[in-house]
Amino acid sequence: MKKILMILGGIFAVLLLLGSGCFYWAYRSGSAYQEQFFIAVESGDVKQVSALLHPALRQEVDEPVLAAWMTAVRKNLGQYRGLSRTSFGTSVQYDTDGKTVESKGTVKFENGTARSEIHYRDDLIVLFKVDSEQLPTDWFQGPEGTELYHRRGEEFLSNLLSDKIEAAHKMAHEEFRRIAPREKLEATMAKVRELAGTLESVVYKTERFVAKPKDQVLTVFYTVKFEKGEIPGKVEFQFVKMKGHIVRFELGAGAKE
Repeated sequence: MKKILMILGGIFAVLLLLGSGCFYWAYRSGSAYQEQFFIAVESGDVKQVSALLHPALRQEVDEPVLAAWMTAVRKNLGQYRGLSRTSFGTSVQYDTDGKTVESKGTVKFENGTARSEIHYRDDLIVLFKVDSEQLPTDWFQGPEGTELYHRRGEEFLSNLLSDKIEAAHKMAHEEFRRIAPREKLEATMAKVRELAGTLESVVYKTERFVAKPKDQVLTVFYTVKFEKGEIPGKVEFQFVKMKGHIVRFELGAGAKE
């Protein structure tokens, strides 16, 4: 009986060591992924964070919005202090798309903690969520820089008015595309070109940002020059998650600032 107990005790000790090893591996693995992300956030360099994103996610994240979020994290949470050893989880999955690592944990900061979830696919981020009582729900009060939207709006109007309707249609939010199908846009823009002539330029004029609890909209105003004259134009961007989506445009008197 004593011999059996000794053998069982040895097995228990081995299992305990294996368990400790798994715990240590999971912590190190999850900590490394989390640390890479939060050190980049703490740097204040949006390019560092953007470089960690998978191309599919990068399409859904505008750098000016990401930069505003990074500023809010640094301002409200303070300096990154590391990942809690007692509240985390790391899992690895393999499928036809490659390897996906999911890391969840409590992250410690100078001014409090946050619950962080980051998914990596082939070492690039495909999802990240950071929730904290120290980070206000209304942290977004406008993008850090609006030049991206000046260019995006200019490209959108230029495509519309140069008979590149398909390209313009793809740039807009899915709800816009539902309400204004491509065929409808083609017919409307054909009438505009018939009256105004060939498009010569779309020039940025000014902008207006309005932030409400559930509705943040940037309106960019342009002067649209045609062969036969010029008219005002505007493009509206509504911010959903971390992207400014084209949801509306207008040409003519109604587009005046």
